[in-house]
Amino acid sequence: MLAEASGAAGAGVDPDPEVVAEAMDQARAAGLEERLHFAQAPAEDLPYKDGVFDVAVGGIELGAVEDPACAVRELARVTRPLGSVVLSAVTWVGHVEPQRREEVVRRLGLRPFLLVEWKQMLRDAGVVDLRVENWPDPATVVDQTVALDGSSDPGTLREAFMAFCRACRRWVQGDSLREELRALFTRERVLGLSLIKGVKWQDWPSSRGP
Repeated sequence: MLAEASGAAGAGVDPDPEVVAEAMDQARAAGLEERLHFAQAPAEDLPYKDGVFDVAVGGIELGAVEDPACAVRELARVTRPLGSVVLSAVTWVGHVEPQRREEVVRRLGLRPFLLVEWKQMLRDAGVVDLRVENWPDPATVVDQTVALDGSSDPGTLREAFMAFCRACRRWVQGDSLREELRALFTRERVLGLSLIKGVKWQDWPSSRGP
């Protein structure tokens, strides 16, 4: 999607070889195999040199890795100074009882964080000038009848929400998943989805630590 929208070349990483193979097939089908490269690797150890990308994007799957903060540092490491680091992050919205939190984590197979926690991970990685867009936007009324199957024209964050629904199917099975997600994001307002964008500070060290 990003390659088609921007015309840029890029690379994608996932620890699951089946996901990598599917991505490669989709790139070939779209005629983008010359511009896109995919590799199997953990998010906490990206197979790229320091500062090689203009933009690095972390998807919602960061909530499923063992050390999300390390994964965020890796995104910043492979981004050039003054380049952009972007997270599509699942967040807790409002107060959620600990028992309810663990139930949601178990069901989804990933752990959301508070928006302030995601932002702190970025700051600790040397990413500054953070800007955030939230879905659902607390300042607006969410239409709970909005199509969640991609048939509508949802806009950037709702497209990200659709990606979230698809990603959850990697860990969660069952026909009720979409309705559960709809409830968590809208009626219950337990979860939110945030796009967080920042700039890698040019003086921040990029090399891996010991």
